Amino acid sequence: MEETNPTPTSLGTSYNDDSSIGLVDSAVSAAKNLKTENDRFEELLNRQEMLMAKQQLAGRGEAGKIKEEPKEKTPREYAEEVMAGKYNGE
Repeated sequence: MEETNPTPTSLGTSYNDDSSIGLVDSAVSAAKNLKTENDRFEELLNRQEMLMAKQQLAGRGEAGKIKEEPKEKTPREYAEEVMAGKYNGE
């Protein structure tokens, strides 16, 4: 009589074992969930790109903005503001 040895998987179970079928099913389910989330992320990324393009065309894009540095006041301007009471209470 000839003995048959089950073919082991990397987890040490046979291919016909119920646990390996469950493992495959859970892997397939995880792959489907991952694909769904990747599709959702791609849609959100496309929406963000469209929004950034609209902002750039409207002149509200992030690129090219230059912050204005505050102008240094002359002693005369500062004295006028002090005399007007602008700095009272600070």
